[in-house]
Amino acid sequence: MYGYFTLLPVLQIVFAHYITVQQYADDNQLFIGLSTATLPTALTHLEHCIVDLNSCFCSNGLCLNAVKLEATLLGAHLRLHSFPSVPSVNIASSTVTVSDKITPHGVTINKYLTLILVSLQFARNPFFIFEL
Repeated sequence: MYGYFTLLPVLQIVFAHYITVQQYADDNQLFIGLSTATLPTALTHLEHCIVDLNSCFCSNGLCLNAVKLEATLLGAHLRLHSFPSVPSVNIASSTVTVSDKITPHGVTINKYLTLILVSLQFARNPFFIFEL
């Protein structure tokens, strides 16, 4: 039943906010490309998207687990040093600190992507990842 209630609505909400999503069973990871020029707008899209997702989940008897919320800014080492600091993101009435690493599904990924293959897209522009 989880997939029936959340899969399509989640995709519709996320795509309406110009965000990419990766879904694993009951886990959702949101990705949004950033540049210094688009940072404020992109973060606003992300925050509004998560508010809408939280409303969707709540209306279907589900909720976001604040303890499991993680956020990080990923990118090439030199690119991140020239990028403005993003200390936190406001998510559905709570603040999530942006950390240097996240651990989705037991795999630690640091902000410089040293433990995974770096694609050309990550090298060109940082990505903001938020795990729900």
